[in-house]
Amino acid sequence: MKLKGRAAQSRTRPKASARWRFSPWNGVFLALGLAIALLWNLLANRQHRPNTPVSIQPTTGIAAAKPWGQLEITPIVIERPEEYFQDDAPTPPIRWHFPGYNTVQLADFLRGLNPPQELLPRLLDTNHWKVVGQSVVIQPPLDLVRDLPCDLRKRLYGELARHGENLTQRYPFVYREDGFDEWFAKSGLSDDTLAAIRSMTCLEKNRLCFFDGHYFRLTLPTNEVRALARALSRVPTVLVTLRVPEQANVAPLLDYWGSPKRNRNLKPLLESMARAPGGATLNVSYFFPPLAQSWLYTYPHPTNRFLVRAPDCFWTAMNFGRESADNRFLDSQFIQSTLAAEYERVESPTQFGDLILFYEPGQIWRAVHMCVYIAEDIVFTKNGADVYQPWVLMRMKDMLVHYPSEIPLQMAVYRRLERY
Repeated sequence: MKLKGRAAQSRTRPKASARWRFSPWNGVFLALGLAIALLWNLLANRQHRPNTPVSIQPTTGIAAAKPWGQLEITPIVIERPEEYFQDDAPTPPIRWHFPGYNTVQLADFLRGLNPPQELLPRLLDTNHWKVVGQSVVIQPPLDLVRDLPCDLRKRLYGELARHGENLTQRYPFVYREDGFDEWFAKSGLSDDTLAAIRSMTCLEKNRLCFFDGHYFRLTLPTNEVRALARALSRVPTVLVTLRVPEQANVAPLLDYWGSPKRNRNLKPLLESMARAPGGATLNVSYFFPPLAQSWLYTYPHPTNRFLVRAPDCFWTAMNFGRESADNRFLDSQFIQSTLAAEYERVESPTQFGDLILFYEPGQIWRAVHMCVYIAEDIVFTKNGADVYQPWVLMRMKDMLVHYPSEIPLQMAVYRRLERY
């Protein structure tokens, strides 16, 4: 039997024989995490291929009744620890690789991009071209890279992104479309540098894409290169606290955040908060299982060794609520058998701890990402299988920026039969 899409009956448990395969995104994140470690050397960036982002409405189906209570949400961004940036090293020149092209074909392609008249001679200047086997490699002048308008940059880089040699075009840094100022706030970069970065950052399919770290690595002083690397590594997240008003009825809060085996300790705490003059607040991470609580807002240690690979989103989501980390969740077959045995399918994420699977539909599902529903539109997530991706709370719109897909993603929700 194959897993069905969102039309599947609510609260139907999937059978163990359901067939789905895992996206290569986590392998991509592993490679790209290594690349951003070299960002201090090369700014050879990370994230995803430049294609259509998720079209699913992330808040669809989320309960409107707000059973989680009154939340106070503070947006922040976190940066990688200092030791995750490597020492300086010489930076090679920028090279654009065009495998399968000869010089005539490449010239025709570049003309077909309809560049501004003043840029065409610079693009076609064969003094910067070199034929290497069955490829043509262009070493563009830095001023040409700088001067590309965004519409031309996207079309040119879209072709470059098709070829694995062009990492910086294939895997741009991405951020939500209205987040540029948040991304680079108090970064230590000069106003002129920020203006240049803004002019070279393109809006593509409802997200900001920054491709040209390599250019700035070659043109900025060392202190600004480090500042840029730190800013580009930023991950948007949120601090979430629960406000319990004075004299509040805590029973609905226990129903949402608690469980029969945990309410013995939670009930006295919430009741004491309701007795406090003016009420009181509590970080929602207090309700997390100890393992997930210890991970939140942290990065895996770079020297940690896991059985097969570093923890990814599936490992993270499946270990939520468990007493100790189970590395068998690095195996997709074990994940599927566990979902079949210990979880039920539900229509939408309405309960703390629900697992949300984003997938590309088809005869065999292509699993792209898994996260844990917390409340409102906030999820607990780790966006990639490497030590350079932290465990964070994110709004879905921020998380989904990282998971573009040619096929609109769909969502399946799994609820554990026994709450932790």
